[in-house]
Amino acid sequence: MAGKLHVHFNDRDFRHVQLARTADPIWEAILGLHVAYTPAPRLPARLRPWHRRARHRLQEHDLRRTCRFVNGIAPADATYFPDFLTPAESEDGITAALRTLRATPATRLAREIRLAARHRPLPSWTRRLAAGDRTVLADLADALHHLHHHLVAPDWSEIEATVAADRARQLEALEAGLPAVLATLEPFTWTDPVLTAPYPVDSTLHLHGRGLRLIPSYFCHTTPIALADPGLPPVVV
Repeated sequence: MAGKLHVHFNDRDFRHVQLARTADPIWEAILGLHVAYTPAPRLPARLRPWHRRARHRLQEHDLRRTCRFVNGIAPADATYFPDFLTPAESEDGITAALRTLRATPATRLAREIRLAARHRPLPSWTRRLAAGDRTVLADLADALHHLHHHLVAPDWSEIEATVAADRARQLEALEAGLPAVLATLEPFTWTDPVLTAPYPVDSTLHLHGRGLRLIPSYFCHTTPIALADPGLPPVVV
């Protein structure tokens, strides 16, 4: 792994740490796509049965086309994909998330598409998105909805059960205080006041009293994921 993620806490941050209650539908849709496109030998054993089911689902033509479309802007091997794809409103469900995504300001679209283009070549349609084309943005929102509904929703009960078991472990650890919870987060290590994990690049996140929202994920593996924009509310999946 090329780098490390360092999350710096201060005393105020401990009062504003949130443990998400449920799986996040947008994050799971995108990360499920990543798992589906990752060769099975590179996945942890627990995800290989789902990977087989996903590959079978991809035989349906419309789903393959949808996956290729979303993969163009948020591929599995990306060191960065635009933060606007995973709005915080997703904690209220897929409908709220996609409503927010469709309303993304043009200035933010342009900024984040430019940043993504620095990391890798992008499909030609992203130029229209960067120019604020609302039709392309609506197509992207529809694709994420289609992806969630047909790729990951059929296994949502399993996803939720896994996340609930993880949350139960965290709440049990909380009896010994929040640092004990942070110490249970694999592959993180906690050395007061910094939470550190392997990451595709070196990245430092200073919370500055804003706290941190921790989102458990069924599909996230190998490394955690943090929002790239330090101005957004801090999130780690």
